[in-house]
Amino acid sequence: MEFIYRGVRHTNGRTVVTVDGAPLPFDGRHSPTGLEWGYQGSGPAELARAILTHHNRGEPVAPTVYQHFKAIGPATWKADRWTIATSDIDDALRAIRSTWAIDCVLCADTGRREVRGHWSPCRCRRARATRSSTR
Repeated sequence: MEFIYRGVRHTNGRTVVTVDGAPLPFDGRHSPTGLEWGYQGSGPAELARAILTHHNRGEPVAPTVYQHFKAIGPATWKADRWTIATSDIDDALRAIRSTWAIDCVLCADTGRREVRGHWSPCRCRRARATRSSTR
């Protein structure tokens, strides 16, 4: 399914980010002031995490992955308005996986992923192989 993510910074400085016209959900873990873009900081990290979590059907990606996405995405968006589509996010994730040799975006090949705010074993092939080889 193709989603369109849009961000607008109003003249009063307030930012609004939507996915297909609805507000993009985020948990405020990185930025108590909300979603931002255009610099390397907590607001763009929050935006990268929110976009990738939504893109991944509600499953948070590893911090390494959303920080890399932040660096090539939200931190570089300097305009007051931007748009990114699912296909663009897929391209960015392919580039991140290739550049950083990451197989699993959920755990970044550590074998542990975030589930509802807690760290749990990942269900990726690499994590399963590691668990079975230690038995």
